[in-house]
Amino acid sequence: MIEFFSRIIDPVFIVLLLISLATVLLFLASFFLPTWLIARFESSAKVVAAMTAIISLAVSAAGVILPLRPAAKDEAQSALEQYFESIKVRDFKIAYDILSDARKQEKRQELQMPNWGLKDFSDLFVGTRGSDNMKVEFLRISGGDRIYKASYDVYDDAPRSIIFANRKQLFSSKLFDGILNRENILNWVIDNLRQYYRVPDDSLPTIRSYIDNRTIESVLDPIFISVMVADLERGGLKLVAIPNPSRPDDDRIKRHFVHDTIVMIKEHGAWRIRSGLGASTIAVYP
Repeated sequence: MIEFFSRIIDPVFIVLLLISLATVLLFLASFFLPTWLIARFESSAKVVAAMTAIISLAVSAAGVILPLRPAAKDEAQSALEQYFESIKVRDFKIAYDILSDARKQEKRQELQMPNWGLKDFSDLFVGTRGSDNMKVEFLRISGGDRIYKASYDVYDDAPRSIIFANRKQLFSSKLFDGILNRENILNWVIDNLRQYYRVPDDSLPTIRSYIDNRTIESVLDPIFISVMVADLERGGLKLVAIPNPSRPDDDRIKRHFVHDTIVMIKEHGAWRIRSGLGASTIAVYP
């Protein structure tokens, strides 16, 4: 209730100011108008005076019953903004602590990694080089939870994905003559991987199995190679990076993320992220 009155107090004062201004104008006009015309303004003056009195009374009563003050700071939104800011400045411990215990447990189950923790969380941002255009918007309250929408741009350095790099080629291009079947795509991705990492032959079955279990959308992701390497490492397969200058340069990828429904919950006396970061819309800048 207090928050509601805090939000409407400015518009109410503006209305009161306008009514007061009208009253003053009517009063001043009475000095210059003939008597017969002044009589016609009396009814209008009475209405304006009554409205001024009613609004003033309502504001005064609200000020006594519910002291008007600036709306309280949205602590849940502050925590969410701190999460993104901490990642930006690479303070992953703070960001990790803003994840709820329930979300961390879900992550361990999703990845089948019972010990998933701070290091694994930090590894998600190894290639991240910056972010900007952050916007967090409060949507609604659901029970005791608070729901937000967030959008931002992210810059990543990642091994160049040959498939993604050729996404603007025409479908009729001879470039695709040799790869438009599953086996050739597998070989193309592995050859792409070998540009940046030493890939032993005995690791190929694991790598091929990994690619087979990805969606087409994942394979087309501009950072697919770096994501694959990180996932394989978590699964126990360590690939050694080819040292510079033999290794090609990484690409700088700029992407726009939108999270439509981020749920913040109160846990251990603090606001933390329960869900919504995984469900995102991603656009890649040209």
